Amino acid sequence: FEVDSVGGAYVADRGAGVVAYVHPDCQTTTVITSWHQDNMIASPVSIVLMSNGIIVADATTPGVWAIELNSDHTFRSGGNLNFTAHHVSDLSWSADRETLYFVEDRTDIKMWSPEDNSVTTFLMGQPAGVVDINDLVVSSCGLFFTSNGNNQVWGCDADNSTTCERACILANIDTPTCEQLQDPAGLDIDCNCNLFVTSRGNGKIVVYESAMPGFFNPVAEEVVSGLFHPIDVHVARSSGSSVDGGDGGDGCDPFCSVNAVATGGSTTTDAVSSGGAGG
Repeated sequence: FEVDSVGGAYVADRGAGVVAYVHPDCQTTTVITSWHQDNMIASPVSIVLMSNGIIVADATTPGVWAIELNSDHTFRSGGNLNFTAHHVSDLSWSADRETLYFVEDRTDIKMWSPEDNSVTTFLMGQPAGVVDINDLVVSSCGLFFTSNGNNQVWGCDADNSTTCERACILANIDTPTCEQLQDPAGLDIDCNCNLFVTSRGNGKIVVYESAMPGFFNPVAEEVVSGLFHPIDVHVARSSGSSVDGGDGGDGCDPFCSVNAVATGGSTTTDAVSSGGAGG
């Protein structure tokens, strides 16, 4: 899911084949596309915002879709971006909004340039020692991703894949597992480079403070516990990309105030995605 500047959430419902907008009141939902009605996107799995709509990754049908929206968040027009990509599982804009990073086949990170429709490889995961890649976030702080098969978090300079390295302390439970992490899924970063990660297996959200490539603080501090299989997390910013405008990819500017938002138990402070009942 992706949160806009007014607190609404664009949601990719893979099981139902639906892309929808949940309004800020959390009571009203607008269906944007439905596979059973329009035969467009079979398995939506990731969403990023663009100036006049959203871009959606389809895990089943090769391709990534650009959808223009009306002011009430209903579908206006849309089509496949027609660049070569298979089994895309996650999307993230670069901080300057000029490159779209995406995860292909859950193992590789690639980059698409809207300017010339070219696709280049940023990282081949398995040769680098990454079993799989679950979630990806790119910001002015760097590029970060979760590897849930390794129970790890990795970070890189977004312009140099040779800088990619594990950004967490090993727990000495088994060879790859990092402290506090059990099946890490989603992640997001705030304007002060604090990296928030959902740990699905133990129901936690943890934070790595001041996470920057080459200067990692690999100690995970617990933020929230007692969640039921949390699978994604977003950070609320005072400014950011939205359907009606915004200031760029990561929404950070010198005057940005930041709050990490999540749900725990029955009290919802804002938005969190959970893999089962009780989220």
